Parts: sequence; structure tokens; C-alpha cells
Amino acid sequence: MNKLENNNLIIEIKNNGAELTRIYSKSKNIDFLWNANNKY
Repeated sequence: MNKLENNNLIIEIKNNGAELTRIYSKSKNIDFLWNANNKY
């Protein structure tokens, strides 16, 4: 899992297939994309 972070966002990306797994806004304190179920 790779993680990119700046003052505004946190983005998490799977190593296999470069799949986005999380997009989080620090300023709005909200996840725009998040999937905690490993089944999918």
C-alpha cells in the first residue's frame, strides 16, 4: 500500500494494480473514497 499526503488530502493506493483505496480530505474531515471490506 502506498500513501500520498499533502496539507489537503490523503490518498492511498494498492501496489497491485494501482487501485485507489482511499481519498480523504483533511480540511473537510471526510472520506470521498473508502472501502474497508477486503472481499471486494
